[in-house]
Amino acid sequence: MAKITKKEILKVCKAVHESVEYLNHGGCGVFAFLLGSTLNQFENCQVKVKVVDYYGNFRKRVEFAVPEDFTNVDNWTRNGLDFNHIILEVKLKYCKPFYLDSTGVYQHEGILSGSLDLIHIESISKANRGWNRTFNRKQIPKIICYIKSFFDNDRSLCNNLVIKHWELN
Repeated sequence: MAKITKKEILKVCKAVHESVEYLNHGGCGVFAFLLGSTLNQFENCQVKVKVVDYYGNFRKRVEFAVPEDFTNVDNWTRNGLDFNHIILEVKLKYCKPFYLDSTGVYQHEGILSGSLDLIHIESISKANRGWNRTFNRKQIPKIICYIKSFFDNDRSLCNNLVIKHWELN
């Protein structure tokens, strides 16, 4: 199985961030799921999805319950978790964990108010409700294309890309 470096991860983040408008204004969950599920396939990499609460108490983690219908952002909010920003915690073998969003290494002062499984972030990021509308979801195929082409080293993937199960409007 393949291995990946922090430098390679940051390179794909930069490529996606520079080509997708307003990604961290409603598309951070999409990016976290797409990159996180790809990185988890490398033998030396473990990824966790983290939720940042810019306005929370810095000394206290937020208690929340996974809602019965976890596909809707609003259900999570009602259960105590606000999605101000979604980032990845990346742990490479023999390296200190680091936090990441599309801009690269994430160093914001917000509290990490919770962790989600990739299955949860996949479900809610696929739904076109509850997210900041600044991000145009029609850019999702471009994100997928950049990530796939980077890791597959095959730019032709972008030409025949078929996206299923994503609400793009």
